[in-house]
Amino acid sequence: MDIKIRNIPRGTRPIDLRDLLKEHLYRFNIRYFDIQIDYTRERKAIITIEEETKAREFLATFGGKHPVQRLFLLEELLEFGHSTHRGQPDPLKVRLLREKRLCQWSASETIDPQSFIKTCTYFKAAERPPVFHIVSLETGLWMRDRLGKLSFDQKYKDARNVGTIIFGQNTLVIYLEKSRHRNSYHGRIDIPYDSIENAITTSSSKHDFLTCTLRTLPKVYEFVGEKNLHLYLGQLSRAPSSKGEISRSPKSHTLLRRCNLSSNVDDNVALCTVYRVSLRHKQQASRLLQFIRRIPTLHRKDCFKTTVPSGRTKSVAFEYEVLEHKLSDFGILKHLDFNL
Repeated sequence: MDIKIRNIPRGTRPIDLRDLLKEHLYRFNIRYFDIQIDYTRERKAIITIEEETKAREFLATFGGKHPVQRLFLLEELLEFGHSTHRGQPDPLKVRLLREKRLCQWSASETIDPQSFIKTCTYFKAAERPPVFHIVSLETGLWMRDRLGKLSFDQKYKDARNVGTIIFGQNTLVIYLEKSRHRNSYHGRIDIPYDSIENAITTSSSKHDFLTCTLRTLPKVYEFVGEKNLHLYLGQLSRAPSSKGEISRSPKSHTLLRRCNLSSNVDDNVALCTVYRVSLRHKQQASRLLQFIRRIPTLHRKDCFKTTVPSGRTKSVAFEYEVLEHKLSDFGILKHLDFNL
């Protein structure tokens, strides 16, 4: 269903309107929608929502001449109403929104193993989601060594040594299985493809590695409950055998949002933008690279090598404090070397 918004302030960007509406649409469990702004004299925007029932519930609160609740953008009152334009909504948009909703698992959804295969990847529907097993996860920053070579500066290494990488339709998912260490938990890290600046595959004598540089911070979740977690390990054989068995089962799991990977390191997720995983099986980097090249947001070929710094570096929080101190001292700015 399409909803028309009138009285859009001039210069409004789609992201501004999305940020305003997101919180209010979530109240009606509308998490996936499309926005297009018409920059002509009419000053209007069109929101496409897949589920018509929820769209009408939203209009019942914010639509009409006398809405129950009003929304303002830059002191302009937004007017909501049902779009009567012929040919709307666009069937392709509705289909893409439906696929996106099916791919991303919310806290109240039960995992259907067949849906996991068909809708959780951007590959062909009949193709099994590629699952790569990993033995470690590290986060850090990039730096240059004395020879000018690019180095991965590790700031944190997760204690969990069992996990997987799954290529979803819009998101690269890293799953970490709970270990025996204290405060350990079953975790999931969601990295949207459009947030990946580059992805590099490298090899050592023991392992192959995938290193991703991120533009924005990933989302970290903790699983509450352990039902159907075997799907993240690629063990589809343990899934329920019939749809009836699935429907009779309770909720599979709940995702609890976290702001850190470990309670011992609170600032790591906020400050580290480079994520590196070690693959369990040797010689998997070449196969992994085949799937990475199919990510539509990665256009260039990553072919440069990386090294590991020889000397031990400080924590990322300490290095940011040093940088902040240097930037606050205007007298040394002309002599400041960022080692880039």
